[in-house]
Amino acid sequence: MFGIVDSGGNILAWYDDEVGARGALDRMVEAEPAAAEYLAVIQFDEHGYPVGDAILPPRVKVTIEHSQWLRSGEVVIDEPSAAQAGALDKNRNQELVDA
Repeated sequence: MFGIVDSGGNILAWYDDEVGARGALDRMVEAEPAAAEYLAVIQFDEHGYPVGDAILPPRVKVTIEHSQWLRSGEVVIDEPSAAQAGALDKNRNQELVDA
């Protein structure tokens, strides 16, 4: 079982598989980009305990824009927020400690 969880630990929705949960998370973040700051997918075992690492929304979103200010097909990359960058650094540091 997979749940979409907010930063307060509230389970917002349940899904039978990871693909369904990731798809729903992606749609939530697409509709409300700020949700990427506080939503994740977490897998739960048959007893309701979390297992594994949280699955976070994509950190970098690439969009192709066409406007008078950009050359046709130019790629614009949205940088990770400060909170996401901090989480990345924390995860990298933990990986170094665990190694």
